[in-house]
Amino acid sequence: MSAQSGDSQIRMVQQPSPLSKLTLSGRMLLLVHLLLGIGGSILYFCDFLPHFRTGSYPVFIFVAPVGLICFFSFLIIAWILERFGIQIYKK
Repeated sequence: MSAQSGDSQIRMVQQPSPLSKLTLSGRMLLLVHLLLGIGGSILYFCDFLPHFRTGSYPVFIFVAPVGLICFFSFLIIAWILERFGIQIYKK
């Protein structure tokens, strides 16, 4: 029996990339929101760092507020742009 028989081969199903659902304008909007999210998290961390007592804090405390704002602003701006005729998602 060979190791290359049809029963023992694992078939890899290639899944489409999540970015393939976005047009160029959608990808640019996503990139801008990712950069704003990273920059906003860093600024949020640097702004509140002097006010915290010494100790260890989870990164989630600093990333969650900015991440949620970026996520919802992406959805709202994408919806507004779709209303004005700029296609964000591929049909």
